[in-house]
Amino acid sequence: MKSIERLIGLANGQIGISEDYAGHVKYSDEYGLPCQPWCMMFLWWLFKHSDMSNIFYDGKKCAGCGTFLRWAQSKGLTVDKPERGDITIISFGKDKNGNRITSHCGLITNVKGLNVETIEGNTCEVGSQEDGGHVMAKTRSKKLCMAYIRLPYPADDPGDYIYTVQKGDSLWRLAKNFYGSGSRWPEIASYNNLKSTTIYPGQQLKIPGKIIGGK
Repeated sequence: MKSIERLIGLANGQIGISEDYAGHVKYSDEYGLPCQPWCMMFLWWLFKHSDMSNIFYDGKKCAGCGTFLRWAQSKGLTVDKPERGDITIISFGKDKNGNRITSHCGLITNVKGLNVETIEGNTCEVGSQEDGGHVMAKTRSKKLCMAYIRLPYPADDPGDYIYTVQKGDSLWRLAKNFYGSGSRWPEIASYNNLKSTTIYPGQQLKIPGKIIGGK
């Protein structure tokens, strides 16, 4: 399975997850900074659970958009034209000197003309776009994107990917996220010898690198 598709498939499965009433969410809790702004911690979590921590900030933790951008610039990882799988650093304003502020970040899933489509942590539809408490799919103008970062993804892995089931997952949703068609859920079920369509948070499923009967 392509490493970028593995990452985006995992990110798709997080859409709709939100902070609880006290401000807790699994991404910042697992990072060790509960109830703190977590857009970059969301990306850290995605790379960790996609078995690609080593390419994210030299395998270390990073919770700040500005810190991550400076690291990427020092490594020569910034690019001019965005592609699927890139990380974008988003600016919603300027400081008192007129310099753009590193406000937010997202994982690019598509590029359409003057916009990029992203999956972002800690955003919302109405209100603070940089501290909104939800994982969402967004469309952002390229004018808001102050940088695009392309990490050195590993060569495509022809083997299986072990996915840990999250709250709200279903076989249909996994097939939709990883292969583009929810109707192909029986192939994942068969590959894992499942006797029921019910799956549980924490359960580990093998996602075939080349799905049975697929591309």
